[in-house]
Amino acid sequence: GLFLCAKPDDAPKYAKLAEDEGRSQDVIPFRIGEQGFNFLSYEANRGGEGHAVIQNLVFLLMQAAEITARNSKQDFFEQAMTQLLGHCLEVVTVATGGVDLGLIREIVRTLPKNRNEAEDPERLRSMQIVAEAERLAPPERKQDVQEARGYFLGEWATLGDRTRSSIAITLSVLLDSFHRYPLRDLLLAGSTVTPDDVLAGKIVIVDVNEMSWKIVSKIAGVIWKFSMQRAIERRPGLNGNPDLLRPIFIAADEAQFWASSNDQTFQTTARSARGLSVYATQNLHNFYSEFGASDNAGHSRVQSLL
Repeated sequence: GLFLCAKPDDAPKYAKLAEDEGRSQDVIPFRIGEQGFNFLSYEANRGGEGHAVIQNLVFLLMQAAEITARNSKQDFFEQAMTQLLGHCLEVVTVATGGVDLGLIREIVRTLPKNRNEAEDPERLRSMQIVAEAERLAPPERKQDVQEARGYFLGEWATLGDRTRSSIAITLSVLLDSFHRYPLRDLLLAGSTVTPDDVLAGKIVIVDVNEMSWKIVSKIAGVIWKFSMQRAIERRPGLNGNPDLLRPIFIAADEAQFWASSNDQTFQTTARSARGLSVYATQNLHNFYSEFGASDNAGHSRVQSLL
């Protein structure tokens, strides 16, 4: 299972709980400076080829974006950022064979800002990367890369300055957070532990408590939680006799800190996938506060999860 920590004394409590059940040898503390989980590489290596990879990676990153942009009412900018991120990921994965958030940030910073720049694109670093992707693209990916070029030179270059800047800044804020300490080391360096360890019987305690680390804890927690949910749902044994599969838990006190829009979706299939969600909170309004107390969509998400 997976424990998320809200308070500094949560990790020792969860470790003691495991010890009392004779499970100390299975505990893996996930701590800053000690462990790493490259969630993008993990997801990319399990998503197959083509659109499935890009869509999964975009959705995973948007879970983190949702946490960082809580209580904002920017549906248009969220959708626009999703579109921009998808095209950038398409180009970068084809051009480099991997997932490089730094290169995505470089593309966003050097995209054409008007029609004049779009008419002479090859001097821009972003379009040089697109050209490299076009050169290396296998037949099944060529059209996707061409669509990315069309988006960058067409739709993006013709957006109003304020609209384009707002979208770019929204995405840059997310990408920059992953390139700063400690998220850079926790979530982009090499992996010492992954959800596969949990599926094999380990107990991961994400010892990055919210009280001390705030947004860092929220991003790390929601990445682990969502990656764990995905891993639970795609176990191959689910197509055979799921009752023989090991049950996996995701437990969080003050769970509102890591609640996201995917949680209610996961709950619709969690039982048949042998996934157990153990969420605790002081009161219902903590969830409303995180999702947006005056927002109808946020209110509906909380009700659906409950």
